[in-house]
Amino acid sequence: MKKFLATFIITSLLALFSFPNVSNASYFGGRLSGVFYCNCSNSLMLFIQDYKSGGMLRLIYGPGSNLLVGSPYGLYQLGSYSGGGQCYIYTGTNCTGLPNDGLIGGGSPGFGTS
Repeated sequence: MKKFLATFIITSLLALFSFPNVSNASYFGGRLSGVFYCNCSNSLMLFIQDYKSGGMLRLIYGPGSNLLVGSPYGLYQLGSYSGGGQCYIYTGTNCTGLPNDGLIGGGSPGFGTS
């Protein structure tokens, strides 16, 4: 029993400290309203009607996103986001950045869809 308890405590501590720092993460939950492809940055801008704030979030799905379950096209989205999302589109001669609210699933615990 002592061996089991010691193993359980060590495993729990390792799991706790393996998650990235979540102090800068924000949380959301809502319905996916639209998807826009950012052709210069090879990422997606997801438009999510956030139930928490009552507003529309423009979140980037791209490098650094932590998708836990589902796909980025799931009807309902739930999870975290943090700063650092980039959406660049081609505007004739160069690429221009579009404003957004952050990187979806950029912090712990990530995000999932249904």
